[in-house]
Amino acid sequence: MDATKPEDIFTAVKIGMPHHKVKASDIIGDVYVKNLNTEHESEMNLQALVLANKKLYRGVCTAVFNAAKLLGVQGVINFFVISSNVNHKIPKEDLHQALRDGGANNVDTDGHIHMIKSGSNKGDKAAIIKQNIHLVTFKI
Repeated sequence: MDATKPEDIFTAVKIGMPHHKVKASDIIGDVYVKNLNTEHESEMNLQALVLANKKLYRGVCTAVFNAAKLLGVQGVINFFVISSNVNHKIPKEDLHQALRDGGANNVDTDGHIHMIKSGSNKGDKAAIIKQNIHLVTFKI
């Protein structure tokens, strides 16, 4: 599944609805993501990495919003991002701009720092890292 494609999200939700015996809004009404990272990040300099991750977050936000519309969901969609405010791959200001560019009506960060286990997608050894929770809302 490509989370930047509304059709892929639409299909995943449609498959999940009868399996879990829920409405589309029960699945897509609250979306949680943790540190989305662009492909081939090790091949990029820091500026290119931040720009690529901004594009990724913008694309995922837009896709979730459009998938919710395709599914007939109305009201508010909550999109939670777990990422440190000082994440070098996409600092808070860049993250919030990307989320707004992706169609968010509101972007906010809670004041509490959460200690969350984090590791690579390859399953390498994980560490406990200070993270922030960013709440993005979309009104449909």
